[in-house]
Amino acid sequence: MPRPRFDKLDPEKRARILETAAREFAAHGFDDASLNHILAAADISKGAAYYYFDDKADLFAAVMQHYWQRVLGTVEPDLDALDAESFWTKTHQLYHRALDDAYEQPWLLPLFKSFWGRAQSTGLPKPLAEQFALVIGWLRAYVERGREIGAVRSDLPLELVMALVTAADDACDHWLLENWERLERSEVERITHAVFDGVRRMVEPPAGAALPAPGPEGTTTP
Repeated sequence: MPRPRFDKLDPEKRARILETAAREFAAHGFDDASLNHILAAADISKGAAYYYFDDKADLFAAVMQHYWQRVLGTVEPDLDALDAESFWTKTHQLYHRALDDAYEQPWLLPLFKSFWGRAQSTGLPKPLAEQFALVIGWLRAYVERGREIGAVRSDLPLELVMALVTAADDACDHWLLENWERLERSEVERITHAVFDGVRRMVEPPAGAALPAPGPEGTTTP
């Protein structure tokens, strides 16, 4: 994570550094992104950069932390306040917020794809592993809350439910990246909302079904 000096920078300069780095990581991925290109484009010296970040992995983790919080923005839910009805309304708002951000900053979608793809590989640098753990931890807590309030099915192991959700999101993101330039926004929104509806139908309890309550470690009890 960034050193304290970075947080003390002028907000405009801090945002410029993060956006410059985000564009480079989105275009080339973590491994092929050039730290020198980022520093030159952001107009900071390599010596100054090490006052702010330990290395390229530390910078990438800071970028992801910044934009993950941006996507959550003002719609980040209070988990304790969610009930079965508001759970899916809030989830839909999160989907829509992410889509709005992707239109405001077209490189945001490939940035998250780059992060997610790198996180699945071996030998993940510690700063990225920690940031990935935070993202997965948030998602896990969100799905667990959905199960507690009856908005998410509990007849499947928690990890399987999470795998289904992330696989659907990953497939949708991959397809959108390949087709983004040729699609009108209305069509992107239609497809995204249809995917959201499909995910919801897949993981919410079947109508009228009495499902077992969540057990320890994501199992279910009879």
